[in-house]
Amino acid sequence: MVSAAKTDEPTLFPNTPGLRMGQVLAGRYAISRVIGAGGMATIVEATHLELGSRVAIKVLHTIHASSEAVDRFLREARAIFPLRSENVCRVLDLGRVPDGSPFIVMEFLEGTDFANGFRGVQVAPARAASLVAQACKGLAEAHALGIVHRDIKPANLFLTKSGGGAELVKVLDFGISKLRREGDESLTAEGQVLGTPRYMAPEQFGGATEADARADVWALGLVLFKLIAGRLPYTAVTLADIYAELMNRAPEDIRHAVPGIDPGLAAIIMRCLERDASKRFLSARDLGAALEPFTRGRNEEVLVAAPAPQEAPPTLADPVPAKRRVPWVPLLAGVALALLATTAYFATRPQPAPIVETPAPPVPPPPVSTTSTTTTAPITSTQPVQSSSAPAPVISSTRRTTSRGPKKPDCSTPFYTNSRGDKVFRTECLP
Repeated sequence: MVSAAKTDEPTLFPNTPGLRMGQVLAGRYAISRVIGAGGMATIVEATHLELGSRVAIKVLHTIHASSEAVDRFLREARAIFPLRSENVCRVLDLGRVPDGSPFIVMEFLEGTDFANGFRGVQVAPARAASLVAQACKGLAEAHALGIVHRDIKPANLFLTKSGGGAELVKVLDFGISKLRREGDESLTAEGQVLGTPRYMAPEQFGGATEADARADVWALGLVLFKLIAGRLPYTAVTLADIYAELMNRAPEDIRHAVPGIDPGLAAIIMRCLERDASKRFLSARDLGAALEPFTRGRNEEVLVAAPAPQEAPPTLADPVPAKRRVPWVPLLAGVALALLATTAYFATRPQPAPIVETPAPPVPPPPVSTTSTTTTAPITSTQPVQSSSAPAPVISSTRRTTSRGPKKPDCSTPFYTNSRGDKVFRTECLP
C-alpha cells in the first residue's frame, strides 16, 4: 500500500485498457486516482457510492491475466478475508473489471510503508521491537490458520495511525502466501522460488514447498535488524550472491553492528536469523511474546551503529583467477635472512682440530770425504804380527764409500791409532 498523499497520475491502468478516471466498478466504487503501480497490479483509490467511504482497489494487469496468475491473485483475497486482526490490511470485496481482470477491494490506509518511512535511518530499539511485535500479531493469526506469508519485507509492512493516534502496523500483500488447505498447494510448483530474495529464508531457495511459518520469522528478524542498525546483516545484491552468502556465511551478529544493544534483544534477533530453521521461533506468536518485554523502553534512544563489514560476498560462479603478483620485497627479505642464518651457523659451529702433516726428514746425501768410520766391534786380523809390547792393531769393518764411486785408497799408512791407543788397520788397505 502506498501513501494517499501522492499526486494523481494522468493515466489509469496503463496495462488495463478501457478504464478511466471516474469510472464506476461493480456499480458502487468510483475511481478517483492512482495510488501506485507494481509489476503485477495497479492500486487505485475509490469511493463507495452508498457509504461514502474510501477504499483501495488492486486490479490485476491485463497482460498478466493468465489462469494461473488470476488464481494466485485471488488467493490473496481468500487468505486475508478470514483474518480479523487490526494488524492486517482487511479485504472488503472482490470483483472483475469489464475486460475480465479481477480486482480486490481493501481498506484504505493513510501513512507509509517501512521501506519509505525508514529509508536510511535507525530506529530506537524499543520502538523497533514494538513495530515488529505488532506485525507478529497480524501474522500470528495467519500462521494459526495455516497461512504463511512468504514475502515479509519493509515494503509489505505499512505504518498508519489507530483511532487513538497511536502507531499501528498493517501487514500487506498476501499474494504469494502459502495456504495449507486441500487443493491450494497445486498453485505452487515444486522447486519454485517465490518472494523477495533479500528477505527470503535459506529454505525458500530450495523450493516453495519447504517454507513454513519459520520463513516469516526469518524475514521479521531481518526487518528488526535493519530498523535498529539501519542496514542488513548481509551485503550481497544479486540473486546468485545472496544465495551463496546465505549458504556459506552466518549473518553478522547485531552485537557487532550495534554494540550498545540490549543482550536479550540481540539474542532474540539472532535466533530469528538462524540458518537452521529448527533453531528459530516456531511462529510469529512466539516471536511477538519474546519481543514484548523490550517494547517498553525509551523510544527516543537510537543506538550508534557500526559500519558494515567490508568483505566481498561469496559467489556461486568460480571467479576468474587474477594474475598473481610476485611479492618481491618479502621474497628478498627471506633470502637475506636465510643467508645470514647460514653464515651465523658456519661461524659459530665447533671447528675440528687441524690435521698437521709432518714432512719426512730429508735423506742426507752420501759423504764426499774419504774419511772412514769405525764400529764398536773390531775385527781381528788373521795375519801373524810381530810380537812387541804395543797392542796389536784392530781392523775396522766399515768400508769406505763415496758418492762418486770407488776410489783407490791411500794406504801409505795402513793403520791408525784409536782413542784407546790401539792400532787399527784400515780395511781398504788389507790385501
